[in-house]
Amino acid sequence: MRKESAIIRKCSAQRTGEPFHYASIQHILSNVMNAGILRSGETKSEVFPELQIVSLEQFNRVAKTREQRSVNYAIKCGGTTETVQLEDGTEATVVRPPRAYPRKIVGKALLSGNVYCGHCGGRIFAATARKTHCPTEDNERIAIYKCYNRSQHKGQCDGPSTYRAEKVDKVIEQLLRGIFERAKRVDEKTILKMLVDASAEQCQQELKAAKLEYTKAMKELSRWGDLMLDSLDGTCVFTPEQVKARLDDVQAKADEIAYQIQQLEEKSRQMKPAAADLLREHQQILTWAELFDSAAIGEKKVIASYLIKAVTLSRGYGIQVDFNISEAQFLNGLEMG
Repeated sequence: MRKESAIIRKCSAQRTGEPFHYASIQHILSNVMNAGILRSGETKSEVFPELQIVSLEQFNRVAKTREQRSVNYAIKCGGTTETVQLEDGTEATVVRPPRAYPRKIVGKALLSGNVYCGHCGGRIFAATARKTHCPTEDNERIAIYKCYNRSQHKGQCDGPSTYRAEKVDKVIEQLLRGIFERAKRVDEKTILKMLVDASAEQCQQELKAAKLEYTKAMKELSRWGDLMLDSLDGTCVFTPEQVKARLDDVQAKADEIAYQIQQLEEKSRQMKPAAADLLREHQQILTWAELFDSAAIGEKKVIASYLIKAVTLSRGYGIQVDFNISEAQFLNGLEMG
């Protein structure tokens, strides 16, 4: 992030001393030709390495970031709903768009786009408020988290309207530092081998059971095939129509099991790439562990958003944190608080 900012400042200095216009920056970030791909209308070429300014991986990462920070992202994910349990014990169906990047990287609050109210299930957004109700000379303002439903539609929420961001962020930062410390203590080779071996063993057990079921289905299919011959000869108690119906059922079952076997074999082949992904995540977390305490608030927002799926706030500063599943698996199932 610092490197990208430095590049933009450098490019600005090479012009007339004025910064790029916002629209120009948007065009640069969305132009796939910067990744070495030629485009004509909807037609795109393969990647030409000699034309690349940025890697395709980096371009796609920026594209995903821009999408998740857009105003229309929540509307686009309108069908992404989940059932959550509220503070009063009732359940509510809410829209919670999947997000790996913060909604905004400005402001003093640590969280953005992944904070929700435990009383109504709605979103909570970051804002500022005067530190005291009495006007002062400096009129100092502090960061707060504010429930949208409580502030705009009071009848939809009976919880607090605001939470001081300082109190919430302190707890979140402690949890993140705990993850970083545990990640540092993880022996990569040991934990990686254990995770892959456990997944591979489970996959092999499922594959073995599926193949056994397939063998049984094929034997049953053979028996009914013999009965069809007997039925046609008039030496079977079942009519040819009855035998045919049973043959069709067994054949459908065998085809379904064959498809399951194919899927499990493909899953088994993907174990190695999955291990590489886990190792890459571990390295990423270790890098963040070194940067976190000295990072700017914008960088901390990015780190927190990647590691945390959702933070639910309730009265009395009750805080529930849901971490991304991959991170929980990655940290060997250690409790995340």
